[in-house]
Amino acid sequence: MMNIPLPERFQAPLRESHRYPRNAISSTVDNLPYALGALGDKLDSIKPTLFESDESQWEVVIRDFFPADGRAVAKCNAHHLSELSDFLGIERDTSSRPELIQAKKKYPKCRFILPASIIKLKSLSRNLYAVSSRAPLLLTPEMFGELMTYHQVMPNIVDFISLFGEKSQPNDLIFSGFSAQPIMTKPVSGRAVDGLGRSGKQYQLCYNLKCANMKMKHPTDFTSDEWSIHQAVIHHQFDVVGGETLWLVVKRGMDLELQKRFKDLMSDKSPSEYRSFGDPEESFRSSLSAHLMYCLWAREGWRGYIGWLERLADQESVRGIDKEYTPPDIQNIQICEEAAGLAIAALEGNIDVISAMLEFYRSAVKDRNFTVKGDCAGEVALFATQVKSINVQFAMEVKRAQALVKCISARRELVIQHLQNQSASRMEKLSHRMEQEQNMMLIITTVTLIYLPATFVSTFFSTDIIKYQGTDSPGGSYSETAMTRWLQITIPLTVLTGLGAWFGRKALQRGWEHENQVPYTGSFPPADSQDWLGRIKQLFVPPRSLLP
Repeated sequence: MMNIPLPERFQAPLRESHRYPRNAISSTVDNLPYALGALGDKLDSIKPTLFESDESQWEVVIRDFFPADGRAVAKCNAHHLSELSDFLGIERDTSSRPELIQAKKKYPKCRFILPASIIKLKSLSRNLYAVSSRAPLLLTPEMFGELMTYHQVMPNIVDFISLFGEKSQPNDLIFSGFSAQPIMTKPVSGRAVDGLGRSGKQYQLCYNLKCANMKMKHPTDFTSDEWSIHQAVIHHQFDVVGGETLWLVVKRGMDLELQKRFKDLMSDKSPSEYRSFGDPEESFRSSLSAHLMYCLWAREGWRGYIGWLERLADQESVRGIDKEYTPPDIQNIQICEEAAGLAIAALEGNIDVISAMLEFYRSAVKDRNFTVKGDCAGEVALFATQVKSINVQFAMEVKRAQALVKCISARRELVIQHLQNQSASRMEKLSHRMEQEQNMMLIITTVTLIYLPATFVSTFFSTDIIKYQGTDSPGGSYSETAMTRWLQITIPLTVLTGLGAWFGRKALQRGWEHENQVPYTGSFPPADSQDWLGRIKQLFVPPRSLLP
């Protein structure tokens, strides 16, 4: 093995790789100490949920591609920091002061690193997996810092990496971003390491894309299908002098899809122009092919997902008028609308990211410091044509989802009106039952008013205060005097009771008119009523318009 000396400006950050990104070599405004400190604080705050604490789960996967010298792929599955450092070729002499760090091998022409947040699958090669789509990455902060520092990854990647980690809900799906760091002029000390094959003149890109994916399909009931929006963070470095390429991909999901696709892109199954690294021009063309592969991945699934939302919205809102709606129906419709709105945000984010990436490459090939020879502008023009067609499809799905949101909103209003009508109908039935009960109470009240005076008088005359019958007659005798007195008292008392009830009703009516400022238009007695019950009802029961 070779011993490649490293400049002190490069060794110093490696000695403190655990402090990433605070140890980054400052070369741009966004790498100034205050900015690095803010990113470091952010990373420190999410470390407990971002990284795996179980040692048995640690694993980092790296794939080095050497198409130029006949070697297909050099693989590494590192379970500890020492294994990772050995594969990268980092050798540390801890006996010296300060610690001496050397390199044992140069950069490969293309390196692919996949710290993915996914579930382990049977016998597949172990990756930087996580136990679920929102579980922590299966590596330590020290392993992460070693990777980022050795490859001098732009500190802004912390903003994108923070999308991952252990979370109860995927509440970061709206975030979309694109960050670029071009350094095509004379690099600062420490970035150029000739022994590693680094010229220091490079550009770095970091962005995220989202795709829709069906997690589970129910054999009979489409409403039980499970869909999710997966996102991937892609970091890319390209050396404009030597053509060395780095890919760091972090994907949220449950499979090794992007790793497999990149492997296929680099295999003999794909056209040679997609996997050639003989010179910087070929490497540049291959890097555009990889970008296109990620964009095509992000395009997949949206048509089916929005179609499923349309069917789900129809299922929840298009029903017969005799269907009995409930408040949960409104909630289900609202959930469909929110899902469609989230899809719109994700699709528009993809459009913005791809447009920003395209604009970057158009500007880069016009830069006089972009030293890659050949028809790079033509390659970018071809790339633009391909990604524009993807953006057109995204835009069509956005319009489709927007139309769905408007349709759901209109249908929700119809369902609300129907629910209100159902409530009004139930209230009408309840009011009718209450009216029937009031009629029964009216009958009881009428009978009571008639019999109450007589009962009172009879009870009063049955006492020992007045006696109309002699005690000598054991069978009793008729007393005309008692009957006369009974009638003389009962009839006036009954009339007085009725008049008192009538005046009491009038007093209540005037109080209601004063409170509501609406005159009472009812008639007394009802013109079309000749029965005594109707007349009495007008006395004691207010009209229906006055009922609460």
